[in-house]
Amino acid sequence: MRGAHARGRSRLDWERLAVLAVLVATAGFSVSVALSVPMFASADESAHVDYAYQVWHGRLPTFEEGVQIQPPFGFLPPVQWASQHPPLFYLILAPVVGPLIEADHYLRAGYAARGINIAITVAFVYAVIWATRKLAPGHRRLAVTTGIVAASAAWVTRVGGAVYNDILAALLSALLLGVTARALRTGLTRRDTALIAVLGSLGMLSRASVAVVLALCLAALVVGGALGPSTGRVRRVVRAAIQCLIAGSVVLAAALWFYLLNLERTGRLTGGSPEWSQANMGRVVRPVLELVGDPGAWFRLVRFFGHGAFPLELMTTVCVLVPAAVGLALIRRLRTATPADAVVLGVGLLLVAATLAQQFMYASSGGQLSPRYLLPVATIPFVLIAHGLTGFQRARWLPTAAWLVVVNVQYLDWFRGAITTVQQPGSGPIYPAAAAAAAGLALAAVVIAVIATDRLTPLGGSEKSLAPHGPGHGGRPR
Repeated sequence: MRGAHARGRSRLDWERLAVLAVLVATAGFSVSVALSVPMFASADESAHVDYAYQVWHGRLPTFEEGVQIQPPFGFLPPVQWASQHPPLFYLILAPVVGPLIEADHYLRAGYAARGINIAITVAFVYAVIWATRKLAPGHRRLAVTTGIVAASAAWVTRVGGAVYNDILAALLSALLLGVTARALRTGLTRRDTALIAVLGSLGMLSRASVAVVLALCLAALVVGGALGPSTGRVRRVVRAAIQCLIAGSVVLAAALWFYLLNLERTGRLTGGSPEWSQANMGRVVRPVLELVGDPGAWFRLVRFFGHGAFPLELMTTVCVLVPAAVGLALIRRLRTATPADAVVLGVGLLLVAATLAQQFMYASSGGQLSPRYLLPVATIPFVLIAHGLTGFQRARWLPTAAWLVVVNVQYLDWFRGAITTVQQPGSGPIYPAAAAAAAGLALAAVVIAVIATDRLTPLGGSEKSLAPHGPGHGGRPR
């Protein structure tokens, strides 16, 4: 018994080390971006900081009035094109950004905002690991490897090392997915209903795209009420429907006011201004079916690992499409033998499909196709990629290591270019030495995470024996 206890404690220690290393890697990669990209090098970033500044003064920005800040460096948008976004992210930034800008410390304000977003990014990657544990219970290597994949994604750490509201929405969406998966397996409790209401409200106050995640999670929970014995099925479905209706009502009460304000200002709930973009930014309207049939559009949209250093099609195929396809093909190796597992898998795939459809419709009216718009559902493709890398027990750490070499060679090439490029006049400073130290720390942490993850399952062992059992699986709910 003592030996078994020691082995269990050892496994737990390796798992904690692996997770800690993943979080350190996330922070290191994000800090390397924050310190190697000039402040306000993108007009998007200055628009987001301006939004926080205006919230500090107790008002919401408007599209036509433009930005209020006037930093001595960087780029400013001609209009306030972040004004259609809900205010939660900016409410978080405002107490830090507002006083610093009022004191004319624009650079400090920008880095403080980037620092807060880095903290949110680290929380997002941890939420991805946690959600994966609920999506595929008992597969500890899969959960940690999914975290490694998320930490290594260019569009996670590059957005996380700047000032964008996408990561906060992604964090809340990952938590929504995890709570939903848990409720599908163990039953929808009052606690889970309250969590879904809170997370859904915060998500809808972060980005409108969270609506897709929330709607499908609520629908899945109603379907989940039909699982289990036929006795009492109608009662379970009605109870789940009532609980989901309560959660949805709370979300509407918390967030609908902002979307009605958008409707009043712009005539659209989402608050977009596609006509202005077409007239002033050269955006082109294309039929949805034409976009869907364009391979280049797909590659641009799913290039989560696109640092831009190597051919887009090659890197997206190697880093995203092939491992995700392998992971999907091996999905039966996960615990997918129960109705709850089937619903979890179905809601995950439907989320990705619905979000892709949403993005193609947005792009058809002149919007951009960008992987950062997929971050609210990125947990699902990250799980599939990680499963493709870990699905063959005998291969152990080799597929993950080979995949990381490809991803990080690309990252290092981008990073070298970022810190050696002659800065344009009027741009903010960069800090190459500190950025290089952060990058080195991140790469070292990734290596530690891979080694520690490999120790979670002894050679020739199986993680399935470690799977916790929920109702209907022969054990107590976790």
